[in-house]
Amino acid sequence: NGAVMFCLLKKGSRKNQEQENIDSFTAKKTSISYQDSDIDPLDGLSGMVVDTLKVYKFHELQSATSDFTSSSSLGGSGYIGNINGDGAMIKKMEGNASKEINLLSKLNHFNIIRLSGFCLHEGDWYLVYEHASNGSLSDWIYAKKSLLSLAQRLQIALDIATGLNYLHNFADPPYVHRDLTSGSIFLDFEFRGKIGNLGLARSTERDGDYVLTKHVEGTRGYLAPEYMEHGLVSTKLDVYAFGVVVLEIVTGKEASELKKEIDEGKDLEAFLVSGSFLPEGLVGFVVRLVMDCLKRDHLNRPSMDEIVLSLSKILTASKSWKSSY
Repeated sequence: NGAVMFCLLKKGSRKNQEQENIDSFTAKKTSISYQDSDIDPLDGLSGMVVDTLKVYKFHELQSATSDFTSSSSLGGSGYIGNINGDGAMIKKMEGNASKEINLLSKLNHFNIIRLSGFCLHEGDWYLVYEHASNGSLSDWIYAKKSLLSLAQRLQIALDIATGLNYLHNFADPPYVHRDLTSGSIFLDFEFRGKIGNLGLARSTERDGDYVLTKHVEGTRGYLAPEYMEHGLVSTKLDVYAFGVVVLEIVTGKEASELKKEIDEGKDLEAFLVSGSFLPEGLVGFVVRLVMDCLKRDHLNRPSMDEIVLSLSKILTASKSWKSSY
């Protein structure tokens, strides 16, 4: 009995010491607000990275979204909500979302959607983002495609390019998004574009500029050929997807339809003259940019900083056009 008691005391002492270490680590490394959350927020999350993120109670999110009713739905697993008077986007995710939380907590850029907090309830993660009151870009270029002006379309394209340039060249470490689509771009109240859905993003720091993967993930219609055929991951993967998104922005057509046109070798310039929102004088500029992004050889595609420069020139040129588009 004495031996059993000794083991129990020793086990309890070790457990208390471990808890003290966790508490100390939490106090020094993070300022997360627990607020009776369903989870220990340090489980699977980096305390060195997660800073000032709020851990929400599930009932707070229920209240914010009127219990996740259809009236608050953004489509798919996204919801619009109001938390303490502030608008928010709430995304329900299955599986472990700690990777996306860790990543987003490292990033700070106007064109990257900001994560404000999270919740784990009955195995599902709920990520709470800054309010993007105009929803996803795909909603506007498909269902409401006549409502965006030419200037807004080009500014959104520049916003996306600027956000990707930050991920590729200024984030530490740099990242490849790997799943850029029109549905992963969100628009704020001024229709400025913000990149979201970073769950598949991959760091390029340890692996160099190009890495191979056996697990090809992403959205068909946006995937570069070298990625689909060989699993090659690089920043040029995002450049290809960006070219597809730009085509969506200026034509209002879905990626799958556009990919078919591209694969069939259609004359892109003639296609854009007859089926886009671009004035004829700007078509040539956009065609050159898009065709460069969609080159089969990834080594011949431009970098995002080059694309930002090109789009800035196109946006400036567009201001001289008296267009109602």
